[in-house]
Amino acid sequence: VVGDPLQGIFNFKSKKTVTWAQHVAPAFDVVQGPVRPRRWEGNNEELGKWLLAVRADLQAGRTLDLTGAPVKWMDAGNPANVVTACHEAANRGGTVLAIPAYPIGWQGIARRLSGRYSCVEPVDSEDLYEAARRIDGCVGFARAVAVFDFAAECMTRIGTELASVRKALEEGRPPKTKKYPEQVGVLLAICSGSTLSSVTAALESLSKIPCVVVHRRELLSEMIRALRVVVTGQASDLSTAAWSVRDVSRQRGRVFPRCAVGTTLLVKGLECDHAVVFNADAMDPQNLYVAMTRGSRSLTVLSKSRCVTPKAEANGVGAIGSNARRRFRGEEGVRS
Repeated sequence: VVGDPLQGIFNFKSKKTVTWAQHVAPAFDVVQGPVRPRRWEGNNEELGKWLLAVRADLQAGRTLDLTGAPVKWMDAGNPANVVTACHEAANRGGTVLAIPAYPIGWQGIARRLSGRYSCVEPVDSEDLYEAARRIDGCVGFARAVAVFDFAAECMTRIGTELASVRKALEEGRPPKTKKYPEQVGVLLAICSGSTLSSVTAALESLSKIPCVVVHRRELLSEMIRALRVVVTGQASDLSTAAWSVRDVSRQRGRVFPRCAVGTTLLVKGLECDHAVVFNADAMDPQNLYVAMTRGSRSLTVLSKSRCVTPKAEANGVGAIGSNARRRFRGEEGVRS
């Protein structure tokens, strides 16, 4: 049996991971695993050795003192440090993973980073499926509203810049605004048509508004792929097409952006150059270890103090499916 107790993070309600000392050690002789931190060789060997040294403390649930560690510490009590840490990591070059402790609100972090970071989406993307069901289930002005709301999930400032447009569509009337005539035109094309061919044009046009930033690029691109599957007759409806394109991504692997935001369950198995860990003291030992070991060149930790005491309970939710062993290298990433 080969495994690492500190990477057992896939706990779901009543389905818990094995307890190594209880389920494995009594049945198998314990053999010393590898102790050479290869990922950090030639990148940041001091960091690799430190991560290896703190394993015993994490397994015992003891406090980690970051004083003097080869880690950049930042105060989690200052909200501005979230943005600062991410931009500093991106400025170093190479790939970056920003990893929050909480599964709720992590898309908001990407939204605040001016398009430099994109969200890692769950393979079983309920947001994609729900949007597909909504767009499938209506026509006319209601469909235009559904498309608008999906765009607002993927892009910044759509909801504010075109607030009057959405209100008019919701009321079933053409918008009177003279701003963004191209975008208003493609939304009205959805209202007057019964097919999905105009939805792709609307999403692409909305993303071209100068002040708009797409922070959920994967979600947007998967929806556009699903729309094309329907338009070309390869699927009968958008819901079926959304499941189909997501299943293809799950089997073939996905291409990740240079800078990404995702929870530990979404980034486990990925490697990057720089890792930024938010609210480290809100993570349990397993999630903290997974988060801290993603980056080979640098690690930035945001916590309440330099002395980080891991939580006893896991916080992560939402699996990434079976495609968990993936590499995260280069501008385009590498498919598994």
